[in-house]
Amino acid sequence: KRFNKAKQLEHNPKGEWMLQTRLLDKVVSAKGKVNIVDNSSLKNEVIEAIGPRLNVFWSLNKNTDDLVVLETVLEEGSLFSPMKQERTTVHFEV
Repeated sequence: KRFNKAKQLEHNPKGEWMLQTRLLDKVVSAKGKVNIVDNSSLKNEVIEAIGPRLNVFWSLNKNTDDLVVLETVLEEGSLFSPMKQERTTVHFEV
């Protein structure tokens, strides 16, 4: 699995994260280049910080080797307010 995902990212390293408020009145998008970070100390730090909140992940994946850390080098971000039909976009220098 991991090998295939790494190959996919090598072929197309672009990714987008999308977050929204519970009321769905604001949507934030962040786009950029995605890298797989292969650093065991960083992975352990991430597991310690967010691992207790990943109940569904741990129920499906018993082995911490299945967890990967993704780094996104931001190129663009936007804030969209659906009710107002307003979008603000910023571009980051890479």
